[in-house]
Amino acid sequence: MNVLIRLISLVGRYLYILVALGILAAMPYSGRLAWSAYQDFHAARERLELAKQERAEQDRRVEKAREFRKFSEEAQGFAKVMRENRLEEQNWTTYEVEIKQRLVNVTELRTILSNAAPTPRYYFRPKQLEVTSLLARDHLPEDYRQLLHDKKLDKLMIAKLLKKLELDTTPTPGEKVLLSLSGTYMVLNRN
Repeated sequence: MNVLIRLISLVGRYLYILVALGILAAMPYSGRLAWSAYQDFHAARERLELAKQERAEQDRRVEKAREFRKFSEEAQGFAKVMRENRLEEQNWTTYEVEIKQRLVNVTELRTILSNAAPTPRYYFRPKQLEVTSLLARDHLPEDYRQLLHDKKLDKLMIAKLLKKLELDTTPTPGEKVLLSLSGTYMVLNRN
């Protein structure tokens, strides 16, 4: 029996050594597996982030498509109303208007400006409007009058200058003003 115990003890020691050697041999393999698993996890996290970004981009595209579809439907509705009311471009006749530096009194100015207001039969598309009060310029000192013709001054600076001088530049009914007006009258054909 003593031999049997010795034999078991000897086998146990060798078995212990074999297990220890097996563990030592398996460590690099398990380390490689752990590293590979970590790299796979990191790659999966990057793919997930990329998928989230692609999903967000897809959602933005879908939203833009919805907005465009809504705009397109509104534009088609507007075009339908225009066709029904004969407001298409071929149903309008255009007349170019160009008045340059014309001296008019304030009553004529009001008439011209009221004719530029839109109506169901015509529409005025302005390009330029300039009204210059001659009375206000006559009250300016000579050096300020020269400044008004200086190309370096902008209209805002001129307005500040006139305000500083406390001059009333509002035309009165008998006063003459210098008018420049250009634009296009669009008149609806009666057909």
